[in-house]
Amino acid sequence: WWLALGGIVSIVWGLLLIPTFMFWTSFVTALYAAVGNRYTAIALAIGALAWTGWRALTNQISWAGNWALWGALRWSDLGPFERDRTALVLNRLMVLSATILFIAIAVRLFRRRSPDAVQTIHRLAPGSMWRSALRLAPIALVPLALWIALLFQVAQGPEGGAGKKARKDYWAKNLKTWMDAPLPDIARADVALRLDPAKSHLESRGMLTLVNGLDSALTQIPMTGGFEWRNVKWTMNGRAATPEDAKKLYVFTPPHPLAKGDSVTIGWTFDSTFPEGISKNNGNLEEFVIPAGVVLTGFTPSFMPVLGFMDDVGETKDNKTDPRRYQRDYWKGITPASYGATAWFPARVTVTGPADYTLNSVGVCTSNTVKNGWRTQVWETDHPVKLLNVICGHWKERRGNGTTIYYARMHGYNIDAMSRTLDAARKYYSEWFLPYPWKELKLSEFPALAGYAQGFGTNITFSENIGFLTRNDPKTNATFLVTAHESAHQWWGNIVTPAKGPGSDFLSESMAHFSTMLLFDKMLGPRER
Repeated sequence: WWLALGGIVSIVWGLLLIPTFMFWTSFVTALYAAVGNRYTAIALAIGALAWTGWRALTNQISWAGNWALWGALRWSDLGPFERDRTALVLNRLMVLSATILFIAIAVRLFRRRSPDAVQTIHRLAPGSMWRSALRLAPIALVPLALWIALLFQVAQGPEGGAGKKARKDYWAKNLKTWMDAPLPDIARADVALRLDPAKSHLESRGMLTLVNGLDSALTQIPMTGGFEWRNVKWTMNGRAATPEDAKKLYVFTPPHPLAKGDSVTIGWTFDSTFPEGISKNNGNLEEFVIPAGVVLTGFTPSFMPVLGFMDDVGETKDNKTDPRRYQRDYWKGITPASYGATAWFPARVTVTGPADYTLNSVGVCTSNTVKNGWRTQVWETDHPVKLLNVICGHWKERRGNGTTIYYARMHGYNIDAMSRTLDAARKYYSEWFLPYPWKELKLSEFPALAGYAQGFGTNITFSENIGFLTRNDPKTNATFLVTAHESAHQWWGNIVTPAKGPGSDFLSESMAHFSTMLLFDKMLGPRER
């Protein structure tokens, strides 16, 4: 434990933050040497610090300008600084080389004697200034080159100009045509993934069987793909297909309009680097394929297409629209789900990855084989679901009564309490609301690149800093709370899914929290409730 703590301190304070201190002190020294007045130098330094802080607080700063690493150090015990590690190294090299530049400037400009007017005129002569600049150019070239490299990489990343333009083009191209367009239901999903976390590489192939459950015929079917997808190929009813590509909204036209009850099967293959490129400043990353673990959800087209147009992709403060105003009787008839599929569907998910990983998805594991260093696990739903997810990692297991927690070996602090809570939630929610329809209830840990928990059917996911590393006190039992709440989403959100409309969060989040209060009262008494 002490060796691990010493390693963390050495990495964070030694390799990462000492360069920041060196940069700042050399910068202030160079300012003082340039202006020759202590108070002016202090004022300019405070101004530079305030400007950097303002850009950090307003989310304008990037790796290219974040010399202090404000908001950029996102620690995970499961794999320190695996995301954007290249950007972090380039940033520290830029800061260190800039430190050398500022020292050279300070040595060059520091006045060891009081200058007279003639010396000042000679120093400011164009020839003299040009020669001084040439002498400093080799030293300035390194931080300048690293700064430009970081600017370019951020611009080409998902939060840079290219990524923003791609998402905005998707939104602008399809909003008026495909917003709230009628969609078929998913009748079955078959997905096969091959994951290489060491390279952040993902390969996906699969098929969705779609059936028209509406009274009107469907002539076209839109499906959203990922911006990082490469080598994309599609099939329709087993034959190669070329859908219209409307800025990553793929529009399929079946051979004949789908009447009520008619079905069509759409298949795909693609590969991707996920995440692709570096982030702007190492902000939250909710889905990823990295050595520390894998998190993929059906909310986005990270590992499979999303049915329909996603109206929240590409919307910004510059083109934001007012929310839809629903009529009082909007709920009559069939309304689409607020998230996930509107109708239940069976699914089969095959996940292949390195043999030392556990590869979890929805349903029950019907096959687990290892060949040539690669593990393949097949997950099949024993009861239909409405949303799919995949989560992988290096885990230990804690089995309960029909429940399993998958956790990192160094995070065993709260496992006993979490396992008891998971067992109690499955037992009492089944008694109070509806018997749990699935055989297994799993809870898996992922790296803290984002701090959230989600309750997919049979396959709950927790960030390491939610529950696993929570410190409870006499006033707050946060471990019980978050475990009970996410377990309740098996009922409120998965079994009973809110329709798309006003107040949908009440049925999912508020009912999950109400269930949590009931479980607090049952297990821990009214004071804890």
